[in-house]
Amino acid sequence: MQQAMTTIANLMDEEKKHSRTGSSWISYMEQVSLMTMFLYAERTGNWTLYLQCIRRMLPYFHASGHLAYAKSARLYLQQMNSLESKMTETENIQFTENGYFTVQRRDLFWSGNFTDQTVEQDLKRLLKSSGGMTHGRGITDSSLTKWIHAFPKCIPVCNTLESFI
Repeated sequence: MQQAMTTIANLMDEEKKHSRTGSSWISYMEQVSLMTMFLYAERTGNWTLYLQCIRRMLPYFHASGHLAYAKSARLYLQQMNSLESKMTETENIQFTENGYFTVQRRDLFWSGNFTDQTVEQDLKRLLKSSGGMTHGRGITDSSLTKWIHAFPKCIPVCNTLESFI
């Protein structure tokens, strides 16, 4: 498999040298492939592939002028590489090998989800559902009261997550 990948990479490099159009298409295909691998790593809980994809994204962040993303991604990679020293061995195995860095609501192969996306989806569902905070009409005094009274239940969850990290 590795030999086939090397052969394909060599052919792609040769094509880049011969044709500007080919070079452009190959660059596009590499970027799409990178995003596909990133989503695959996130959905399946593959920690090693996830970090490799972020590392491979860094040049694209710089090239596109997204310096804040480049800086944050580099810092994130440094923190994740030193994560093993901050966790117990059991926690590290669960996090890296068992895919606990993603949120999985069901025990299915493709069910992993980004943590920030999960929080956003749940909050939006809470806000827009019947009996939720806004239900499409805006924030009223009664809905704001409901939201404020929900804080005591949310704070222990947030504290537990922060102490875990």
